[in-house]
Amino acid sequence: MSSTLPNLIPSGGQHIQRLGRCRLLVRRPSPTSRHGTPPPQQQQQQPVMQPPLWTKRLLSSSTPLNAKRVKPDVERLRRQPAKTILDYLTPMPSHLLTTLLSDLLPYGGGGADDTSQGAVATDPALFRGPSSSPPPPPPPPPAPGGESSSPTVQSPPRPLPQGHHLVYFPIQAAPSQLAPDGADMDHSPGAHYSRRLWAGGEVTFRNDTDEETSRPGHRGLLVLNSQPWTCTETIGDVRVKDPGHASSTRGGEKVFVDVWRRYALGHPTNQETSLPWSIEERRTLVFMNPGDDVEAQASSTTPKTVKYPHEAAHGVRILPSPRHLFHFSALTFNAHAIHLDPEYARSVDGHRAPLVHGPLTLALMLRVLTGFSGQLVSRFIYRNYAPLYVNEPLTVKVRPVLSRTDPSDGQVKWDAWVEGPDGGLAVKGTATMAT
Repeated sequence: MSSTLPNLIPSGGQHIQRLGRCRLLVRRPSPTSRHGTPPPQQQQQQPVMQPPLWTKRLLSSSTPLNAKRVKPDVERLRRQPAKTILDYLTPMPSHLLTTLLSDLLPYGGGGADDTSQGAVATDPALFRGPSSSPPPPPPPPPAPGGESSSPTVQSPPRPLPQGHHLVYFPIQAAPSQLAPDGADMDHSPGAHYSRRLWAGGEVTFRNDTDEETSRPGHRGLLVLNSQPWTCTETIGDVRVKDPGHASSTRGGEKVFVDVWRRYALGHPTNQETSLPWSIEERRTLVFMNPGDDVEAQASSTTPKTVKYPHEAAHGVRILPSPRHLFHFSALTFNAHAIHLDPEYARSVDGHRAPLVHGPLTLALMLRVLTGFSGQLVSRFIYRNYAPLYVNEPLTVKVRPVLSRTDPSDGQVKWDAWVEGPDGGLAVKGTATMAT
């Protein structure tokens, strides 16, 4: 599937080689001798200055933009075959994610009486509803699956907590086959679209009573017993949004790519090419062409602050550190530089600091939501509105939405959202709870 991608950047390697042989000499004006030659001690060559590797890559991928507009390769993405990734439901990845989330969320994030713990804090005012509303209920018991974990298989085996599928099925590409930013090239519309963000998505959890998954040796409920399971990844819809102004001549459009992932128990055989899924997920990624000047482009637009219009039933304030971001990158085998390299995030993508991962905020919302409601999620749809940055506080909030609850089918709706340090909406999701 990725065999056609290296053909997109053959000229980039030539640029990199040329840059690697460049030498930048810096000399200061100095008084000359009687014969017009500098003194011997000033004839020494100044230290050689070379750009960092990611700068070479950025130059190699963006140089042609000065000459003509580069269009996204939409058709290649749409024709891309399905990718099958194999893994095993071993407890260790889930245990490490539980350890990370517990370090971010005091008392698991589910109790209404959470108190401050160092850099991780909760504010009682976050839980307070409108003045006419009754006080929130006492903390419910932990959601099914619990918040405790073990690195070994238990008897009976523990269920896989919701959201923990994110730390399985790591990328299989070699480091040299990744995009210049360290991310997966299989999702990219072209090397010139070097800026990528997690725009949103949805995830559906199928319970173990569904008839489609009820077959010998296969149950919908995922448990941590080291059983084999499979992820099938396909490219869905690909949409190009043109900004409609002068910057579009430099390739200023945005390309939205829907990546569908379906997780099923077992490994496919020759007689069985598809497996009934237990989790279905859509990841919507947005790709942008930074143009010639990323910093000027980023500073020229002021993001609009959006506020959630209602009070929360529960909220948890979190301060993600560089260690938290590194651990999540390691757990997901994610080398995307905007989460790890402050200089790259600032100089290449135009951000003020490394970004908090989109899937990490998804895992946080699911943890807080299931912990506080005491229910499992059937379906969760979310959208990212604004980036969240390392060493800046964020708040995860939840509330039941009775106005959108259908009494005929008994499905209960909850909103879960994340606010940035200014109280603006960064992520907003709606969950349909399992009955």
